[in-house]
Amino acid sequence: MRNPHCAKLPTLAQYWTITAKYLAIRYGLLRTRTSEGIGRYSAHFRTYGVFRSIWREIYTKTPYYFRTNKVDPVILDVGSNVGVSVLYFLQLYPNARITAFEPDLGTFQLLSETVESNNLNVELVNKAVYSYTGSLTWHGGEPGSLSSSILSRDADHATPNTATRPCVRLSDYVAGPVDLLKLDVEGVEIDVLTELAESGAIRQIQRMAIEFHPWAGRAVTELTGLLTRCGFTVTESADFKHMVFAERDSASPYETNPRPGLPPCAKRTQPTQFALPRKTR
Repeated sequence: MRNPHCAKLPTLAQYWTITAKYLAIRYGLLRTRTSEGIGRYSAHFRTYGVFRSIWREIYTKTPYYFRTNKVDPVILDVGSNVGVSVLYFLQLYPNARITAFEPDLGTFQLLSETVESNNLNVELVNKAVYSYTGSLTWHGGEPGSLSSSILSRDADHATPNTATRPCVRLSDYVAGPVDLLKLDVEGVEIDVLTELAESGAIRQIQRMAIEFHPWAGRAVTELTGLLTRCGFTVTESADFKHMVFAERDSASPYETNPRPGLPPCAKRTQPTQFALPRKTR
């Protein structure tokens, strides 16, 4: 039986097949496609160029690769877009228990198509993850785009659609141990993690793969400091631009309700060293 822990998902053949199709579509040699096979699964999207960009980021750089002895790890995929990351996780661990969050209505429809067409048992949440439960103003791009956000972008990165969308606290979806938190929330990652720390739910998270967005005006040291205080070993790497990886030392105590004047999760001890996700060459 094939061991998913050692599986090398991306292949050179896959890369060149997808790239060749992208170029053929771009130069009018092939009709545009709105779905593409990834192994035994298929992904649904609006434009092939955006799909190629997402696939290349996830499958060739593998920032979300992780090892666990569990056959059914719990994964919170916050910012699923059209679901390419969901397919990647299921190829790693076919029995993974995944909750996928995507607030943009158009993009969520594509995510739903990806999940339903593959008959996947994945919980889908069509809400934004933020620091409180309620509603907020959502700045949306085209369905499946990579520019939608809770935050308003500058003129060079403006989004065409603005709408009121429901939002939730991530802590409300942490009912037990979480093996991986994948967080891609376009600039509000510190807000989301601060709420998770203040609620105490962060103690259930074993590891995180976080995309940091410097355009939001926050310093990465603010993020890494919060994670370190919460008992995580934090790693950054030039191989994964704007990615922050964190893994908990289960033996490391920390405070979920720190003394007055201290930020959430005051640091108590140093955790052990974290191993970077495997990068496929």
